[in-house]
Amino acid sequence: MKLSRQPAWVYVLPALYLGLCLTIALDLIPSEGSWGWFPAFVAALPFSIVLLPVTRVAPLLVFGVFGTLWWYLVSRIASALIARGRRDMG
Repeated sequence: MKLSRQPAWVYVLPALYLGLCLTIALDLIPSEGSWGWFPAFVAALPFSIVLLPVTRVAPLLVFGVFGTLWWYLVSRIASALIARGRRDMG
């Protein structure tokens, strides 16, 4: 089994999303009630719709962990598609 090295940009979107979640959790963005997590919800669409039923547990856990994993998956898929396109073109 060959492990492929991922380009550094694959980690940018998950890191930005995790930073957004931490900013919200630390209450650095003023908000009323549960509206504070709305930016994280919108940023993780469409996956956040799946997360909606479990957000009452702990929004930082739900959005922070699963939303970040979502963005990592999206980045990995984009990286694979780019690599495949480069391979096919030349």
